Amino acid sequence: MDKADNKARRYHYIVFVLWLILIVIAAKYFLFDSLAVFDPQNKLAQDSTAIISQIKSDLAIKSIPSKKTIIHFTSDDCSCSILSIPHKTIINKKATNNDFEVRNIVLTKENNNVIPSTPAVLVLDEVGELIYLGPYAEGLECSVDNSMVDIVLENYIKGFNANLVINDAKGCYCNM
Repeated sequence: MDKADNKARRYHYIVFVLWLILIVIAAKYFLFDSLAVFDPQNKLAQDSTAIISQIKSDLAIKSIPSKKTIIHFTSDDCSCSILSIPHKTIINKKATNNDFEVRNIVLTKENNNVIPSTPAVLVLDEVGELIYLGPYAEGLECSVDNSMVDIVLENYIKGFNANLVINDAKGCYCNM
């Protein structure tokens, strides 16, 4: 009976180890391989003035904003946009408390040549100069905990302009 117990134990250990290996492989796939690069074609690697000019012309943003502006970019077919809703709410509250105008633009392939992925956000100062362009955050859920735009906004409110374009982030993004 001792031999049977040893065989059963060995069998349980083998099954446990195989199960553990499968869990690690599944976790790697779901946690890391599902992350997308925000700007895989390096559309945002050019001069920030040229990028802002291109965005304004593509999206028919005719007037330079007369007040600080936050523009949220989403696309209808992007499931990641749902994950950004709580983050947008926090940003919008901070924005309205600090005299920012908030705009929402739904992108399609026809009206966009610059924004590489959605959800994305553009923050402009009162003369239309860049403060921030890029994703809300990094990571699987692009949560507030990994926020890049919140840090830039806080610093701008304190008097520092980052003039920051983020293009190498990884997270839940839908490439356009």
